[in-house]
Formats: sequence, structure tokens, C-alpha cells
Amino acid sequence: MVFSAKTSFFLSFGNYPTYFLRLLEVIKIRKMKKILLLSLLLCVTFAFGQNRGPQGNDGTYSVFGPTKATLGYTSVQRPSRKVIKGSQHLFDTWNNSAVVVSKEGKKFKVQNVNFNARRNRFEMEQPGDTLYTFNFKAIDKIVVNNRTFSTVYFEEDERDMAVEEIGVADNFKIIKRYNIEIQVGSPNPMRGSVSDKYLLKDDYYLIKDGEMKKFNPKRKKVSKLMGKKADQVEDYAKENKLSYKDDAELAQIILYYNSL
Repeated sequence: MVFSAKTSFFLSFGNYPTYFLRLLEVIKIRKMKKILLLSLLLCVTFAFGQNRGPQGNDGTYSVFGPTKATLGYTSVQRPSRKVIKGSQHLFDTWNNSAVVVSKEGKKFKVQNVNFNARRNRFEMEQPGDTLYTFNFKAIDKIVVNNRTFSTVYFEEDERDMAVEEIGVADNFKIIKRYNIEIQVGSPNPMRGSVSDKYLLKDDYYLIKDGEMKKFNPKRKKVSKLMGKKADQVEDYAKENKLSYKDDAELAQIILYYNSL
């Protein structure tokens, strides 16, 4: 039997329709793989851009991105073996937003932040049992709920300690340092609580002319710092019913002094 050239070509591939259908399937699979790979690269690029992209006009970043490792460290929270009442943190809740300013001037927005007064450090809750601790050696300041925290060197501790800036003027600064004391429980329940308890303590300091000392921010002492502007500032405080005993109101008084 004699076959034409065309017939011989078809027979050389055996089942011609089945062969080409499989070939088309292989081509489609390869195209799908390329499309999936391209989509994945686009997603990764977009996510990385989100981690580093500034938010709004204030120049702050919504998350840390690559900078996270340089501003602190992550650790696992382990429950204390001893039950102590109260809290060693400054704020009543972890539902606090903050802006972290690095030494280079970059700003980062963070959530779930609190200040550990016992360990003198800022911490951020993370998913699971992990805790992110900020390293103030890489940070210029942290602003939480419109309250500014920075570091000041304390000779008795021989290191920088985190403090709250209550009022900052050209010729002086009033700061507040927090710490925790533990009130030991009584073995006799008739004499008080059996359990130990955390007690939040604080001290005010005045920084002036390069020196720092403990300070009681009473009206007369604060007014003395303001020199010739003291009477005008006191009138402003009276008119607006501002108290020198309230930190936020004292800050407002010092802001007015700065404006004169």
C-alpha cells in the first residue's frame, strides 16, 4: 500500500488530535504559571511599598518595615510566677497610638503601646505572646496620646532614663520620671492585703542652666522661672482657670509663656 506524504505526516504522530490537545494544555499551564508568578511579584512589591510609604503630609510611616530591627527587639512574654496586684504600666489600657521619632528624624505610627514604669521602657503588644521593646538609643522621642517622652541622663543610674516632658521653654525644662514600687502584702489578712501590689510613683525634675534637680511645680516656683513675664502668665492662668497641679494645664501655661 502506498501512502501520500500528507498521510505519512499524520501517521508519524500517532493519534494526531490527542497529541495536539496535550500540547495545548502544556502551553496553557506554562502561561498560567507565568501569570501567577507575575501577580505574586506585584503583590510583594506593593506590600513592601506599603511598609515604607509615608502616610499623608506629616511624613510618618504606618509600619516599621526594615527599620523595625534597628528601633528595638521582640521577645516572648512569660507570665510571672508570683501574682502581684495592679500594673507596672503607666497607661490603664494598651489601646494607645503613638508616633516614634528616630534619631534620623523619621517618624513611625504604631499602635498598642504602653510604658513599663518598672523597667523604664516603651513596649508594644504584638499578636500572640510576643512583645516589642523600643530601644531609646535609636529613638529621639515617642509621643503617646499627645504626651512627649524622651531620655535624660541620670547620674545615680549612670544611664539615660525615659521621662515625660511636661513643659519645655527656652530657658528651662520640666520633666517627670515614673517608677514602680512594690507594696509587700501582709501575712495577716486582718491587717491588709495579703498579695503584693504595684504602686506607680513619680518625681518632677527641673533642667536649667545645664543642671538637673528635683522640682515641685507649684505656682510660685514656676512663676519664678518666668521672670518679668510671670505676672502676665499668672493672669492668663487665672482667666482660663488653669491649675499648676495638672500636667496638661501646666504644659498649656508654659506654652503661653513661650508665646510672649
